[in-house]
Amino acid sequence: TLEQSKISETQNVHSVPEITKLVSINMKHAQKEMKYVNTLCLNALIAKKNMHLAQKNIYLLQELKRTEEKIKLKTNLKLKRI
Repeated sequence: TLEQSKISETQNVHSVPEITKLVSINMKHAQKEMKYVNTLCLNALIAKKNMHLAQKNIYLLQELKRTEEKIKLKTNLKLKRI
């Protein structure tokens, strides 16, 4: 009815200070969400860097193992010559 329409219209009207307060609350929530997203992105970058370092460590360990094997071979050859 027309009366119900008028009532719902008046219920939907907020004062400027109320709207300002709601916008401020929404902004604070959005800022918190952005901080959270930034933290997630930073964590993802750190995880990526850690993966890269882990791969590098594996490569270096493999190199070290090969070097140790070469040293053992050279030592064995020298011992056989003696």
